[in-house]
Amino acid sequence: MTFSDTRVRSRIRTSGVALMLLISMGLLLLTRALQPTWAQPHQSGLHQSNATTVLTPTPGPSATATATPASGVVRKLLQEGRDGYAGTSDTWITSYLPDTVATNRSRLKLKGPDVWSPIIRFDLTNQIPAGATLVAAELVFYVESNDRLRALNVGAFRVERAWDPAWVTWNSATYSDLWGLPGCNQVGADRLGVADDVRTFAYRGVYYGFDVTSSVSYWLQNPDKNFGWVIKGVSSSTGEFDLLSSLDSTPLEQRPILRIDYRLDSQPTATPTATPTATATPQGLGDDLYALVYHDLNANGLQDMGEPGVGNVLVELSSLTGQSLQRGLTASNGYCSLGKPASQEYRLSVHAPWGYYATTRVSERITYAGVRLVVGFGVRGGQSLALPMIRR
Repeated sequence: MTFSDTRVRSRIRTSGVALMLLISMGLLLLTRALQPTWAQPHQSGLHQSNATTVLTPTPGPSATATATPASGVVRKLLQEGRDGYAGTSDTWITSYLPDTVATNRSRLKLKGPDVWSPIIRFDLTNQIPAGATLVAAELVFYVESNDRLRALNVGAFRVERAWDPAWVTWNSATYSDLWGLPGCNQVGADRLGVADDVRTFAYRGVYYGFDVTSSVSYWLQNPDKNFGWVIKGVSSSTGEFDLLSSLDSTPLEQRPILRIDYRLDSQPTATPTATPTATATPQGLGDDLYALVYHDLNANGLQDMGEPGVGNVLVELSSLTGQSLQRGLTASNGYCSLGKPASQEYRLSVHAPWGYYATTRVSERITYAGVRLVVGFGVRGGQSLALPMIRR
């Protein structure tokens, strides 16, 4: 072999390596380009982003435990280690090891359809003043993916019996008591059959929140019945997710949060009416079911003259069992038509946009009877829990 041949072969090998490097770099850049921006505020979500000059979104929780979003309204954040709170109990149970207590509790394992289930409780003792009126409550997790990143519908179910985090397993609630059915699955004895709320987990590195107003309201009236929630996959997917726990090893801002909004005064929370207060209904509305989201500038729970609608707010119509039936966004005038559903009872919900907090209930049980029904929801710009959340 001549020196010339050797030099030619060396050049060929060098060119091949360079080509492989170029291909690898191209694939890496393409992968990054195709990845979702998981936690960007423009995504439609539980706290959906909305263009506003009221508040600039921040990348993590910004409210304090005693924030006062409006006159007579207080936002309470229960989070392990925040302002001295130490009332969170959480762990997870698995059907793979039905009699084994979870040893690694830094991440609460969730796998569908019902294989790994986190379980969590917040102590509410002396957290809400006597006589306060609950406005809304939200259970929030910071979620990472596991090996199997597949969309999974997830429900937060109210637990109906005591469990011990030091002993709870798939088969046992405490050291001496078994669940009625393995996995905390006996409806009426272990847990409720209908979830407080259902969310679709599909991304990692984001916050997901459940509307748990119903359970928190119940526990404030029945404090001895507070046994927390069990979190379960409710679809056929085998998606796997890690919910970060309340342990000290978890960064404070990523520990589970129970957000509670309540009123200190005696003013009742506004209820939906057939027409908005002091504001003319736009011409041309038919006999549909409408949600109206308005900017409640004085935070009195009513739409007063001059308080405009808020556009681009996520609205959802659900059955009373929690099944999502229809979703939409409000127009610039604050209205969103849900069409003409069958005449029966439903639950209509809205999700406060980024930079706003709710001044009324965010979910209402309604009866649609085939004639025009406008259900009003108030929001107001100001300090809120600024979390990049994903909703379906």
